[in-house]
Amino acid sequence: MDNTLGWGSILFSITFFLAISNKQSLCDANANGDDRKVYIIYMGSLPEESYSPSSHHLSMLQHVVGDNFVASSSLVRSYTRSFNGFAAKLTKSESFNDKGFGPIPKKWKGECAGGRNFTCNKKIIGARSYGENLTMEYRSARDDDGHGNHTASTAAGNEVRDASFYGLARGTARGGAPFGRIAAYKVCNPDCDDANILAAYDDAIADGVDIITISLGALLPFDFIDDSIAIG
Repeated sequence: MDNTLGWGSILFSITFFLAISNKQSLCDANANGDDRKVYIIYMGSLPEESYSPSSHHLSMLQHVVGDNFVASSSLVRSYTRSFNGFAAKLTKSESFNDKGFGPIPKKWKGECAGGRNFTCNKKIIGARSYGENLTMEYRSARDDDGHGNHTASTAAGNEVRDASFYGLARGTARGGAPFGRIAAYKVCNPDCDDANILAAYDDAIADGVDIITISLGALLPFDFIDDSIAIG
């Protein structure tokens, strides 16, 4: 097997991902005639501030499946009165499964401080989120538009057999270092402030990250002396 970075290696992704299967799954059942199962995603108590649970749940599913119609058909039930959560037909987000991974390396000094509705495992071993006075939508290291999910799996996603794009181009999907661990540092909430970017660099180095991968940038290039990514 290709053990490019070794079991103890740690990657750093500056944007995070939305991985439904890493949320608290209370039960599952067979779906009708496909490889999806019904997962119940528990998101804690309903927030006190103005909030539309159903819209938020559907929006999360749209980011995961990438299609409005598929998201609508996947949603089984939104729980909107006694607690916050929903049930949906989903396949397992296998790129970030920790099956077969050993203990978290002792060199790792970071923490799983991903905020609301965030859970680490032996693959995703750390997370932090940056920004002051965040709204409820951004109080988490979770990806809110699918970009971090994509880039994190490109860097260190597990091998996923029989992957395809809606049945086309079937094969094995894998990241550059499938046996690497992932620590995520979300700096865009929603703006990517220079202070947050530099703070993430500082924390990642102190936490024990071996390789830093960053996927963010402006529409126009900055001069080197004004570019916080280059400076970091």
